[in-house]
Amino acid sequence: MQQWTTLRNCAELLVRLEAYESAAILYGAALSTDRASEVYGAEAERLDAARHDLHAALGAETLDGLMATGRAMTGEEAVALAVEEIARLLPPTS
Repeated sequence: MQQWTTLRNCAELLVRLEAYESAAILYGAALSTDRASEVYGAEAERLDAARHDLHAALGAETLDGLMATGRAMTGEEAVALAVEEIARLLPPTS
């Protein structure tokens, strides 16, 4: 369950960092599993806001397609994408 909560949080972070395509894929993956904890309260509000931002940035058709890609992913694939995107967005170290 913690994995899916973390992936939802990562999707929100990627929206804030304007990595919209990866965020949409993770959003689809994290919200499609039946192994995740229920989303409610403040987290549900944040995810609704993230989806609104994704829709505004990508458009309905692209968002739906990317979320479908996420829904088709395994948990391992979703985690790999999250790790890859975080590494890509981190500032280089010296």
